[in-house]
Amino acid sequence: MIELHEAVVEYRSGTRIGPLDLRLDRESMVWLTGPNGSGKTTLLELAAGRLRPSAGVVVRPPRREALAVLPQQNRYHDQVPVRVEDVVGFAALASGWRRRPDRKVIGQALERAGASGLSGRLVRELSGGQRQLVQIARLLAQQAEFWLLDEPLAGLDPQWRRRMLDLVDSVRRENGVGMLVVSHLHEELPEECRRVLVLDGGKLVADGAPGQVFGATAATAGREA
Repeated sequence: MIELHEAVVEYRSGTRIGPLDLRLDRESMVWLTGPNGSGKTTLLELAAGRLRPSAGVVVRPPRREALAVLPQQNRYHDQVPVRVEDVVGFAALASGWRRRPDRKVIGQALERAGASGLSGRLVRELSGGQRQLVQIARLLAQQAEFWLLDEPLAGLDPQWRRRMLDLVDSVRRENGVGMLVVSHLHEELPEECRRVLVLDGGKLVADGAPGQVFGATAATAGREA
């Protein structure tokens, strides 16, 4: 689905991310972790096409709507009366495959996300966990083939984190959706996740099975200590 070949991003501040060589396939869940400032969001934005590489090549699906993105921040001004149906319905419009929000699609997406009870409510009235459910419904309405999730667990309590992980994994299994999940919380790693990427200092320092990656990372940290 997505390939990065010697992809590099250079910021004016002098920060350099890459070169990155990576292939992300459909129907797999890949966990991306690393310290703050290591380049996780940059990698996600490269994969999504929101950021152009300074050098190298990024190959993405020819259909723009094949990729769906859950950004780290989904902020709606409290003075703007944005309703749950607006967030979910306009996902299809943004993807360019519908001319108007489809009520059936909206209803099915909310039901699949376990958020039917939020229908008709204003987004500003929702808790953090409820807002994330609405965002998952938005991705479902887009009917994309690969999801790029930037810190979907941030700010959620353990119960909500578990609910979110169970939901996205069930979508992956039942809908055949590939996923790249950015998170600091590797202790929340689902059992079904077979691949972990670790970025540090703009470099991909680990890529493999969770046991191998976290074992190697812990051993390296012990030697450096």
